[in-house]
Amino acid sequence: LGTGADIVAIRANWDRFIEKQFLIALGSLSCSEAQLGYLSQMDSVFNQSEEQGLAAAQDEFLSAWNGLSTYPDSLAEREDLLGEAESLLYGLNSSYSELRDMSASVESEIADQVNTANDLIDSIGLLNEQISANPDNYELVASRDQAIRELDELIGVEVLSYEDGSTKIYTETGHPLVEGEETHHLAVAYDDDTSKTGLFWENGSGGLVDITPMNDDDGNPVSGRTDSGSIAGLFITRDEYVQPTMDRLNDYTSTLIWETNVAHSQGAGLEPHTAVEGTYGVDDQTAPLSDCGLDFDDKITSGEFTLYTYDADGNMTASSAISIDPATDSLDDVVADINTAFGGTLTASVNSD
Repeated sequence: LGTGADIVAIRANWDRFIEKQFLIALGSLSCSEAQLGYLSQMDSVFNQSEEQGLAAAQDEFLSAWNGLSTYPDSLAEREDLLGEAESLLYGLNSSYSELRDMSASVESEIADQVNTANDLIDSIGLLNEQISANPDNYELVASRDQAIRELDELIGVEVLSYEDGSTKIYTETGHPLVEGEETHHLAVAYDDDTSKTGLFWENGSGGLVDITPMNDDDGNPVSGRTDSGSIAGLFITRDEYVQPTMDRLNDYTSTLIWETNVAHSQGAGLEPHTAVEGTYGVDDQTAPLSDCGLDFDDKITSGEFTLYTYDADGNMTASSAISIDPATDSLDDVVADINTAFGGTLTASVNSD
């Protein structure tokens, strides 16, 4: 008496139902937290106010066009427009660059987390083997439970536990990751159908099953695809937010370029030209303009443009309308038509660029 207490036995009080609910909540939380981190970064990229951001730069750009249309001969107005255009381009390029870096960071984090998940899968398989040999070792059981929770944070799992201490772990889509001592890994691989990397489950024969998170047109998770855990959150961030935003920024910029060029093409320089050279190129100068690799070739419509020539005193000496049918006319055809129309006083040619 008086020498303290002896430990007779250790028993784990563990409720399967509560643990299942905890894993569901943990996987969902991890998925949301993975998205939150990057969406917060996107908020900072598109920080808009009346004084700064793409919206403000666009307003200044359009305002400069209005100023130039009021004073078309003003060199100051032209320089102001050029400056505002450069500011807008800087904003577009820097925003896209940040999104591109963000996408690369997501890809890197996905790869790291999949490697961590595979390490946990192997660890759980080893712990299962050790527990089967010593089912009363609660330190091993506690280590396995912790590893399962850490795995669930990465990819949502469902756990089947048996009275003999054995455990089977499946993804929420029903793909086995750990069955006793047998394990199945996850993999990140390039998907030819989507032209980007995806998440795959490795079956026993080495084949890959696509379980990349994906939503349908209504925004609901597609059956058979994982949608829980931080790995799912990273894929959702990439595919539902970062990449679509990059695509929309590209579309906006492309439209801005086209509309600016259309407006610019209707104007005239302050000085007549003795020579001009195009900045766009074609892949095939003999192919129809609608299929020659020219930027914006899908926007070319049938019509005509007019060229004028002047003498040294500024008097117009000749003019000719050149007809264009993008379905049949090639760049070489346009060159030939110009040369025919002006009989050598004005010549056109295609260079190697």
